[in-house]
Formats: sequence, structure tokens, C-alpha cells
Amino acid sequence: MNYMGPSVGFGILRFLGLVIYIGLLALIAYLIISTIQFFKRKTENDKELLVKLDTLIQLQSQKKGIQS
Repeated sequence: MNYMGPSVGFGILRFLGLVIYIGLLALIAYLIISTIQFFKRKTENDKELLVKLDTLIQLQSQKKGIQS
């Protein structure tokens, strides 16, 4: 007979638990990194948008000054 015993089954379960745990840690690290990158891009885009809005406001006030 080829009886492996209960220790092999528990070892496989322990290994699967470890793999799942490492996978969750990797997922959390990926989400943190991607969130940080997203907020960096968002900050840069917001700065560009503010510069463009300032330019539009200046052009609009110049137009009003000319028309008055």
C-alpha cells in the first residue's frame, strides 16, 4: 500500500495557505504603488489645468479691458 499519511495533506494545505498569503501581500503592494502613481499623475494634471485656467482668465480680462 502507498499510504502517505495525514502530514502530507496538512503540508499541502499549509503551502497553499502560504501561497495565498504571499499573493495577498503582493496584491496589496501593487495597489499601494498604483495608487501612489495615480495621485502623482493627478497632481501634475491638476497643476497643468490650473495654469491653463489662469491663462484663460487673463485672456478673458484682457478682452474685457479692450471692449470697455
